[in-house]
Amino acid sequence: MLLAAGVAAAQTGAEPSGTEIEWRPDRKLAWSDFRGPVDPAASRRVAASSMVSLEFGYGYAIERSAGLCGYRITEIASAAVFHPESSWVRPDAATDALLAHEQGHFDLAQVHKLEFEASTRSLLDVRYTCRYAGAIEQDVLRRLDPLREDIEARLETLQAQYDAETGGGTIAARQREWSERIAAALERGRWE
Repeated sequence: MLLAAGVAAAQTGAEPSGTEIEWRPDRKLAWSDFRGPVDPAASRRVAASSMVSLEFGYGYAIERSAGLCGYRITEIASAAVFHPESSWVRPDAATDALLAHEQGHFDLAQVHKLEFEASTRSLLDVRYTCRYAGAIEQDVLRRLDPLREDIEARLETLQAQYDAETGGGTIAARQREWSERIAAALERGRWE
């Protein structure tokens, strides 16, 4: 039985619209993906905003033995997702350099998705006991949520650091350094 467990947004406000873009190595963002209206509350210095999130779901199998309730988590699926309807760019600021910076935000979400997958691997195919079958979903989430919350917090902190150190992509030398670090982290599957 595969059950969708929920959405873990790295930034608040991302509502599924059916146009989400899942991260893929062969699919880079384009300015046409930024379909949301410019946030009227955003500072004039903010040229673009990317809404990304980490999403996950899980599957489990119920096992009954001698009248006792048990289950195994059979799969944990996750994705780094870009939300076009909640992402925007000021038309006069849509440069290749800024787009590369925004891609960096999406790539950082993918790195943290890979970290989430690595941190949850040990939960797979372990027999857990349960009070009753109706409590399994709560129990699975009790195991997954602390891992997800840790990944989300680290991603949010890193996203803010990325913007601060690169000046939102305007400090070319720092942007190059970050782009190299992000590319290396994608290869490793974790941030260092």
